[in-house]
Amino acid sequence: MAKVLVLDDEQSIVVYVKQALSASGHEVLATSDATEAMDLLKQNPIDIAILDLRMPEKSGLDFFADIQAVKPVPVLFVTAFASDRTFKEGPEVEHVKEAFASGMADILYKPFTIQAILGKVNALLAKAGRH
Repeated sequence: MAKVLVLDDEQSIVVYVKQALSASGHEVLATSDATEAMDLLKQNPIDIAILDLRMPEKSGLDFFADIQAVKPVPVLFVTAFASDRTFKEGPEVEHVKEAFASGMADILYKPFTIQAILGKVNALLAKAGRH
């Protein structure tokens, strides 16, 4: 299976995603701290990253750029804003468009189910030839 980095400022999401992916056989490096996530990234080769779009310390988009500078891998963003893909105009929408243009692989809207996160992760890994 794959090595997955999970970064979300909501500890409950970190635990939820880690448990779901671990139960499916993935090795999960999970944290709610961007500095710790960068340390994990530098010390561990990862196959995919799951990032919260909005975080207090460092945005998911900024961390996305950091990941691509270290080792380009598929990145799945999770976000509570613009749920049901009903985008409203604003800076976040522009950030998402920018991330897609820069190579973000996919986005998943909170709240999401275990099946949804597993489906997205497995599809991205298969597409990248890492599944």
